[in-house]
Amino acid sequence: MPPSRSSEKPPEAMTLLRAMPVIAFAGVFDLLKMLFEAFWFFGPALAAVYCSAKVNGILTTWTAGLLGMKTAALACSAAVTGAVAGATVVTGGLSAEAIEVFGIIMAMAVGFLGNIAVLFWLLAKNPRIFKANERAALWFGGSFLVSELPFIGAFPALSVTLWRMYKKQIQADAAAHAAWKRKSAQDAAARVQERQQQAAGLMQANAIRADQMQQQAANDAQYAAQEQEATERENAEVDAANDAQYTQNFADAA
Repeated sequence: MPPSRSSEKPPEAMTLLRAMPVIAFAGVFDLLKMLFEAFWFFGPALAAVYCSAKVNGILTTWTAGLLGMKTAALACSAAVTGAVAGATVVTGGLSAEAIEVFGIIMAMAVGFLGNIAVLFWLLAKNPRIFKANERAALWFGGSFLVSELPFIGAFPALSVTLWRMYKKQIQADAAAHAAWKRKSAQDAAARVQERQQQAAGLMQANAIRADQMQQQAANDAQYAAQEQEATERENAEVDAANDAQYTQNFADAA
């Protein structure tokens, strides 16, 4: 029996080129998350820079000339020294601790938004990725948890997880495509064999029909010959009877 038309359609295949947009989209969130996580390390330096700008802006307004510049430099030098030593740097309401906490909170928020956005993208555009690998949902959930952990969240878990998920899907789609090609070849061979069997059966039926027609023609010829022979014999008998009757009549008349 020939295969259905649906089996003749090649299966949908994922490629690395089609996967790159969502991986790049996830990479943007990972980069932002790493940037905010880095606030923990660069928070004291940022506070010191802010201190320098703040002190210079205020003190140069109140003092003039070389004395004002020297006073601002001394104030920020003490602030930077305290920041490097791990002390709290407070300049106009801005501290290293505040920058660090802000970076952690923003990193967690960016990681949460990135995972949610990528999840909706996958469900809308490529839900097959969760069927190609039975562990895909577990991997994605793990990347979500890693993204929400302080410090550890700096690891680009979302991009790495997506890369692994798409790699598994591409491999599964390649295997499915190879299986489809093998099945298509088998179906084509089966169709060819079926056509050959149909042609052989048709030829056999034609041969049988030709034999039957030939036999029928022979039977008709034999029947016609028998009919002709019977007719000739009957005519000969009639002629013989007529001749005998004529002879008898002639003898009686003589």
